[in-house]
Amino acid sequence: MRVLSAETHRGRPVSSGHRFSLMSPSELRAILDQALRAEMPHVERLAIAAAVVSELLRRHGMVATLVGGGAIELYAPGVYTTSDIDLVVEGGTRTDLDAVLVTFGFERRGRHWVLGDLFVEVPGNWMSDPVDVVSVGSLSLRVVRQEVVLADRIIGFKHWRSTAYGAQALALLQVLGTSLDDQLLCARLRAEDAEDAYDALRRLADSGTTVGESELEAVLRRLHEQGGIDDRPDTR
Repeated sequence: MRVLSAETHRGRPVSSGHRFSLMSPSELRAILDQALRAEMPHVERLAIAAAVVSELLRRHGMVATLVGGGAIELYAPGVYTTSDIDLVVEGGTRTDLDAVLVTFGFERRGRHWVLGDLFVEVPGNWMSDPVDVVSVGSLSLRVVRQEVVLADRIIGFKHWRSTAYGAQALALLQVLGTSLDDQLLCARLRAEDAEDAYDALRRLADSGTTVGESELEAVLRRLHEQGGIDDRPDTR
């Protein structure tokens, strides 16, 4: 059963006026443990885990937004699978995060908080990008907009010369299709000088042909020859 239904709240925190707000931390932990053990599609397990962690942080005055590979998996299951949950968390310090997550049962390992095979990372503390809010059962989960996720993959493909990012961008284009907000997507790409890479990848996605690493490398060579690559350092 599909657990995701999207409702757009651009950049606006959402209150959780649902029955899970009445649950104790131990009951939330039981929901998470059950999801991690259950036989269900990976994307559902990821969504429940991210939603539970987000709800836990919300109760302590923090607002979490799912970004990175987890956002890719939510928007396009099968394109990318990850056990990492990357959250931008506003309203709290690293010390606050550590106290909440460790008390809940996570173990701090370097930049991650770990529970079984679940890894939570917090790469930032300010969310300026537009977000969607998706329903995960009775919980809410903020997720960076799909256009932002796609644009970041296209930008990484072009400027970091990452064919892996190019392959993910192609798959996202094929899955998301006409649901994309072209105005939002192109504005972000234009700001990063990556519209030409988008045009090239869109042509490949629309061609219906199988695209491998050699084809993506050929696209990068053409972009380079046209002077469209500035060799930015890889900041992943």
